[in-house]
Amino acid sequence: MSIELPDGELLKLPGTLFSEIGLGGELHSLYELESGSHEDGDRTAKWDATSINIRTDPRSGEADFDGSVGSFSFGDTTNMVTLGELTFSGQQRPTKYGVAVGDVALELAGLSVTFAGSESGGVLSMSVNVRTELDGDEINAEAFVSTVVNAAAPFGEIAFDMAFNLEGADAEALGRVQQTLESVGAGQDPISMFGPVEQDLKRLFASGFKFNLEQLDVALPMGTVSSKMLFEFGEEDPATFDWTTLLLSTEASIDLSIPDAIVQMMLQAEPNMAMAIGAGYLVKRADAYELEAQLKKGLLTVNGAPIPLPVGAVP
Repeated sequence: MSIELPDGELLKLPGTLFSEIGLGGELHSLYELESGSHEDGDRTAKWDATSINIRTDPRSGEADFDGSVGSFSFGDTTNMVTLGELTFSGQQRPTKYGVAVGDVALELAGLSVTFAGSESGGVLSMSVNVRTELDGDEINAEAFVSTVVNAAAPFGEIAFDMAFNLEGADAEALGRVQQTLESVGAGQDPISMFGPVEQDLKRLFASGFKFNLEQLDVALPMGTVSSKMLFEFGEEDPATFDWTTLLLSTEASIDLSIPDAIVQMMLQAEPNMAMAIGAGYLVKRADAYELEAQLKKGLLTVNGAPIPLPVGAVP
């Protein structure tokens, strides 16, 4: 197998690609790579066996895939990057709105980086599961992400667990936003990217949807920071929708809990943290500082106290 570069040069890649094409155009491709290594002076690259399956149906546009990418490392005696085994599977099908739906799951065994002879942290494990579906002209989605990283002192291992779901998003508007962002390209200034997608974003929010961040936990050696958020955007007339009225049609809640030990560490690193406690944004309950915020019909309350919002003279 090889890749043709822009100048026409063919870059030969290790491994073999086997393809089967059915009479109806169905394609099954299998990529196989045996374990091996390569040396160039004091630099080395080593990889374990890899196997990737992809099946596509041109009539439906559906595709399913699975595989295992063996661990891979490259570098020299002082600088080394090691990527653990990556396994994945999924199914995707296109929709008339330009958004693909289906399931995707992946597991990464780890990622480590050694620089100047010292290990500079990395990912110990990661798992991702995402499911999207089309319900009429709306998109629903749910995702679960779990990651353990090896951070610098004094934190050590940090575990992240996140679960969220999206319900009732306008598929046509979401598809146009996605297509516009893809055409603009990555690496652009976010402000300059907002203009081309603003009208579709307005339609997306005006159609109403719910975003529920059911879990966002960060587990540190001194305790676990737990949070959850719920945003419900009410349905509005797209012709009269304006960003200034979004607060009035949004219902939201945020719950945050930070162990006392972590708060004390944050106070030492950032003295301004005491202002949040003094203002009542963080309230001590048992062994943790908590925040409970609600937004409804333009009224924001934090731990039961109303907080003025700059909504102006919105009718």
